[in-house]
Amino acid sequence: ACAESIALLCGAPPALSGRAALYLRWRALGAATFQYQSVSSSAFYATKDSATPFRATAVAVVVNVVGDALLCPRWGLAGAAAATSAAQVSSCAYLRRRLVKAGLAPQSGSPVVVPSRAKARELLTETLPHGVVCASRTAFYFLLGRWCCQLGVVASAAQQITSTVFWGSSSASAEPMS
Repeated sequence: ACAESIALLCGAPPALSGRAALYLRWRALGAATFQYQSVSSSAFYATKDSATPFRATAVAVVVNVVGDALLCPRWGLAGAAAATSAAQVSSCAYLRRRLVKAGLAPQSGSPVVVPSRAKARELLTETLPHGVVCASRTAFYFLLGRWCCQLGVVASAAQQITSTVFWGSSSASAEPMS
């Protein structure tokens, strides 16, 4: 609902804010799957399985490339965003199947466990550093994107491509090592 305002806040030129908002709306469809992928990948890394998250990334790459080839000529920017969201959903579905097969997924109908106040405090204390790092990285990425948008469409596109290549390659290679 606020996609155009968010695009402007992120530095999109007013003339392009409508197109940027269209992209954001399509990408929002895959936003929740990103978190599921991250948590699922961590579950596999904890069991010393880095191949499954790597294969999930490969699934996403294939779906994204094929989706771009099929959707971009017809839908343009919206096609690129739809292909990326479809890639995230496909990768998420792959990870879900693998979690179930490995016995790592919660069973259907399992009761929701609410931690005690002490356990919740302990979890928060343990996860706070990671949360601060993620929030800092997000803030930096936001500022970098905004600055690039202010330099123009070409600089903004170059920043998006480079950051996608960087984050994609570092996720596929560095995450298993961490």
